[in-house]
Amino acid sequence: MNNKFHSFLHQQILVLLVLSLFPGLGYILLGWIYDDAMPAIIWYVLVVITSIWGYRLHRAFLYKTMTRKELAQWNQQLRWFCYTLFSLWTLIFLLYCKETESKLHYIAIFTQIGASVVASTLLYSDKKLYVPILVIMMVPLTIYFAGIQQWYGYVLCIFSYVFLGVLLYGANSSNKLLFIGRYLREKSIFFM
Repeated sequence: MNNKFHSFLHQQILVLLVLSLFPGLGYILLGWIYDDAMPAIIWYVLVVITSIWGYRLHRAFLYKTMTRKELAQWNQQLRWFCYTLFSLWTLIFLLYCKETESKLHYIAIFTQIGASVVASTLLYSDKKLYVPILVIMMVPLTIYFAGIQQWYGYVLCIFSYVFLGVLLYGANSSNKLLFIGRYLREKSIFFM
């Protein structure tokens, strides 16, 4: 793997932290408004702890001084950080998807879909990241829609699978384009 691959993933860490910490505060506010803040507070503490881990990973990235082994270890830790962070978004979805009376389930659905888009957009350079994360994000949403047990729930279930397919297709296409571009640059340098 080359410097640009790791540098790209390194840059995404801070974006993921901002996109988790600030919107996550919204769940605390909404939980407080609807007298159900404790699950959101506990969840947010887990997000903060995970964000500290991510920030440490961001700071630990020193590509020029890292050995191949250290780089591989850093990359593996980054994967676990991303799996954990996106699993936390699935957890908050599961905590609030049943809150139909307060309408918090709409926010849970939206943030689950939004986090899926973030994963496919920011993590497309590593298939070992975006494929499992998209499954972690979209399968619970699909099960939720099927659990409605109404015709519109089944339609939304089908749309969820289609959306998962579109996200995977887009991320795969970007991934192939990234590696084709790198291959062509290496070939052009070789032939110069």
